[in-house]
Amino acid sequence: MSSWQHTVPLLVLALLALYTGWQLRPARMARLGPNAWIGMRSGNTTASAAAWQAGHAAAWPLSRLGAGSSLVVFAVGVLGVMLAPASAAEAISSAAGIGGMVLLMVFLVLAYRRADQAARSVLADTAKRR
Repeated sequence: MSSWQHTVPLLVLALLALYTGWQLRPARMARLGPNAWIGMRSGNTTASAAAWQAGHAAAWPLSRLGAGSSLVVFAVGVLGVMLAPASAAEAISSAAGIGGMVLLMVFLVLAYRRADQAARSVLADTAKRR
C-alpha cells in the first residue's frame, strides 16, 4: 500500500477539525443565532440569543484547543506515515486518526458542558432581573 492511502484519511480528518473550529467561532455563532443545525445546542443555549452567544463565547477556548490539538495529532500522523517504513504506515495512520478524533470529541464535550453552564447562568441572571 502506498503512503497516500494512509495519509488521505488523516488529511480528511484534519479538514473536518478545521471546519469544526471555523464553525464554532463565537462571531460566526452570533451571526447564525440559535438554529437547528450548527453549534453547541442544548435547551439552555437555544433558549435565547444572549444565552446562545454567552455559551459559544465560553465554549470557544476549549473548541479551539480541541480543533488545534487534533490537527497537530493528524499532522504528526501524516509525517509519521511519510517517514516511517511502509510496514508501520497503517498502524501510525490508525493511531493518529483515532487519537485525533478522540481528542477532538473530548474537547467538544467539555466545550458543550461549558457552553451549557454559561447559557444557564445568563438565563438565571435574566430571570432575576424580571
